[in-house]
Amino acid sequence: MENQIIKFEANMEIVNAFAVKEVSDENPEIRYTTTTDTAKLFNALRGKSLKVKDFIGKTFDIVDIVISACDVHEDKNNEDSPMVNRPVVHFFTIDGQHISTLSNGIARNVKALFEIGLIPTNESPMKIRFDEIETKNGMAHIFELV
Repeated sequence: MENQIIKFEANMEIVNAFAVKEVSDENPEIRYTTTTDTAKLFNALRGKSLKVKDFIGKTFDIVDIVISACDVHEDKNNEDSPMVNRPVVHFFTIDGQHISTLSNGIARNVKALFEIGLIPTNESPMKIRFDEIETKNGMAHIFELV
């Protein structure tokens, strides 16, 4: 079998879900979701979640992902920097855990999953392992499919 080049078209809904935007009252709180479960949607917006940084090296079976948004300083180390509206990734596991992050690395990975059509479900959970890598700006959180 010969290798083939497959060209993917940009899905603007996915592109917009992961964009850093100017702060505005018109920005939606939920940008993208793989679920219609109202409890998960509510918890993504107002619920308590666990932090990715506490699970480096750990593996989870993900059944849903919600992309919400929040207003944060453009430079997290400078409170005088302008505010921007950034995506927040929420993972919901098969055993009911809710793990979330503002990590650019995690957001890029989830965006890539959605762009190639990989969507977790209860029937087909997605097994991921959180990790971190060194970048020119320091350490970054990522995940890998396992």
